[in-house]
Amino acid sequence: MSSQTNATATLAPPRQAPARATRTLSIGIDARAAVEVPAGRGRLVRELLRALAEREDEGRQRYVLYAREAWRDQRRETTAARR
Repeated sequence: MSSQTNATATLAPPRQAPARATRTLSIGIDARAAVEVPAGRGRLVRELLRALAEREDEGRQRYVLYAREAWRDQRRETTAARR
């Protein structure tokens, strides 16, 4: 006689990936040209800063601007005053 055992395999629930801690990436930008250069690279830096300000990064990135003087976005202030 042969002895047979009926073993039913019990499957473990699928593993879930461990939760990752959300980290904030700091990005440094040399923004001196935004104030110091009226055209060319100054305009390019100003447009880049405007585009970054409008992004919705959900806190994943932090932009650190380096400049000798504060840059006031007069175009934004004018637009906000019209509303």
